[in-house]
Amino acid sequence: MSWYNRRLFLFSAAALAGCGFTPAFAPGGAATRLQGRVLVDEPSSRPAYLLTRRFEERMGRADAARYGLSYSIALNDAAIAVSPANVITRYNKIGKVTWALRDPETDKVLTSGKAESFTSYSASGHHRGHPGSRARCRGAADGDPDRPDRHPADRGRRNPAGMKLAPRDAPGYFARPDPGRAGLLIFGADAMRVALRRQQVIAALIGPEGEKEMRLARIAAADLARDPALLADAMRAQGFFPGPRVAFVEDASDRVAEAVAAALADWREGDAQIVVAAGALKPASRLRKLFEGHKNAYAAAIYDEPPSRAEIEAILRQAGLSDVDGEAMRDLTVLARALDPGDFRQTVEKIALYKLDDATPLAPADIAACAPVSVEADLDDILQIVAEARAAEIGPVMSRLRAQGVQPVGLCIAAARHFRALYTVASDPGGPGQGIARLRPPVFGPRRERMQRRAQAWGAERLQAAVTLLTDTDLTLRSAARTAPAMALVERALIRPAMMRGS
Repeated sequence: MSWYNRRLFLFSAAALAGCGFTPAFAPGGAATRLQGRVLVDEPSSRPAYLLTRRFEERMGRADAARYGLSYSIALNDAAIAVSPANVITRYNKIGKVTWALRDPETDKVLTSGKAESFTSYSASGHHRGHPGSRARCRGAADGDPDRPDRHPADRGRRNPAGMKLAPRDAPGYFARPDPGRAGLLIFGADAMRVALRRQQVIAALIGPEGEKEMRLARIAAADLARDPALLADAMRAQGFFPGPRVAFVEDASDRVAEAVAAALADWREGDAQIVVAAGALKPASRLRKLFEGHKNAYAAAIYDEPPSRAEIEAILRQAGLSDVDGEAMRDLTVLARALDPGDFRQTVEKIALYKLDDATPLAPADIAACAPVSVEADLDDILQIVAEARAAEIGPVMSRLRAQGVQPVGLCIAAARHFRALYTVASDPGGPGQGIARLRPPVFGPRRERMQRRAQAWGAERLQAAVTLLTDTDLTLRSAARTAPAMALVERALIRPAMMRGS
């Protein structure tokens, strides 16, 4: 500092003191009442961390917080110098903070405001220092594809910008998405599978309270097609609550490709991440090609494939089921292949409620008690009686079914389906054990063991005769020349196999 500047500073300080001015942070100043009493919201990004650190350096850490400070940060770049070759060589980094001081007990906002500042930086790319440091900077940009600071979905790729998520990488990325990406497209023919994946990604980005804190903007594709500016506005909108934000476009198609392309082109760090969900998209789709070719976005295709073992274990952990024996895991794997993803998750939640306050490991019997049953479950009593050759009990049970309104044709079809399943088990070249594993829908628990025992007791030859008899009865019921009562024909058709098995 020059002698002139020193004298000016001293004279200015004396003049201010003489006129009664007291600096805010001087002893007895107005700001001293806030020192150590303002608790800043937990930072969720590097700019927020730097702001929190600087605030605590000036105001001190809040040991006995009397006030809470909420804030949201917006950072933008503005070009300020352009070369004769029309290349931008210098930028202004503009920072804006919207803040609110509140009472933490009542959450009432006491005062609020905005602050804005900027700094400049060169975009010429000239680095000063040792040549090795320049090489490291270049390597950090696009050199080592396996360096640890890259997202797992990017490792192993020389230039991770603009790519399709491989099926093996997609589940890991959905669980831990990269918040620095501009957007993600999730598309597939199965709407339920697509919906589950986008729910998982959005929850991982904004957290469980993100929607309550209004950090999720939902935009219907039809609305976006009518007003293309909706997505860009939602992407730049600043919420009162700090934290990552998501602009979600649902049921998207090529109609909104231009609006999405414009938003991706304008995306800057600090903007909301764009998540787009769509149905089946062809490789030539404009929307699909936009994300697959964008330098800062991902595209993930969702195929109609059953969940892997790792995904099943993750679903079990989310439901609070950690103690699962080997046979139960095998049954769950088969069940996951037979059910839609949404139905499987609901079944797991049902099992979790069934095992509430039960410390024993999850067993096949627990799964059998909660798994969806097939359409002939209402007729299990009569089918069990026939399969176990208890012919004398068929009449009374048939009377009850008749009183309940069960139709003869439906009963005959259910019996034929049941005996065909037994025949499939008994006639399998690998034995009944392999045969029952091929059944679809799968059979679990005690019912699985019962079917296997019945198939072994009947044998393939007698089961084939029973299927033939039931098929002939079905044809007779549908014939116009039938004269006998329909329920009597079905009862006789069920008694004959039972007697065949008992002979």
